[in-house]
Amino acid sequence: MKLKDLIGMDIIDEAGNTVGNVSNIDINENTGSIKGIDVGKRKGILSHNEKLITFNQINQISDKILLDNILCNDNCGEP
Repeated sequence: MKLKDLIGMDIIDEAGNTVGNVSNIDINENTGSIKGIDVGKRKGILSHNEKLITFNQINQISDKILLDNILCNDNCGEP
């Protein structure tokens, strides 16, 4: 899988809640490994929240990114 394929991919937590989608990928400049991914969640037309998911929180990457834990808050699943 190429990094460009990850951008926009849905991120699902352990409980099956959609946390957001991949807005950016953080790379370790020294090793070239992925440090984490930025999760974006749109709040309105121009605003959005972001949070960082570290690579060790990821359980599986396929057509979605599945996490090992629950990151959802009160507004999970909202568009």
